[in-house]
Amino acid sequence: MNAEECRFGNLAFGQQLFGQNKPPDGGFFIVYGRPIMMQELATAPTNEAGVLFLFGALAKKLGFMILRVQTEFPDIEALRCVGEKWKRVRIELEYESKNFLLHRHEPKGCELIVCWKHNWETCPVEVLELSMIVEK
Repeated sequence: MNAEECRFGNLAFGQQLFGQNKPPDGGFFIVYGRPIMMQELATAPTNEAGVLFLFGALAKKLGFMILRVQTEFPDIEALRCVGEKWKRVRIELEYESKNFLLHRHEPKGCELIVCWKHNWETCPVEVLELSMIVEK
């Protein structure tokens, strides 16, 4: 099996090994994203919680100061450095930007979507795609 067939972060790898959804010991597969080898996170996020962690780890470098994190929409309230000033922004976290639609969020309820994968071409909200930042 080559690296492309493995498709890091995909349950298909475990299924190819064991031919089922559970390993032989009856437990669950632990699914990892592809290696990104950052000090803060060794592998790519595979869910929204991973996006939250990675954004929190990178927030200062990206010019954000997080004020509040919550489980309701929007997930984060932060200050964003804009030149010499700071602007308040409401941020929704998603693994993929298109999940914003699936969760039926109101675009007017936030100014920024932070995601791992941006896959919503007609998104009416600014998107910060962390996978593109990590690749740089």
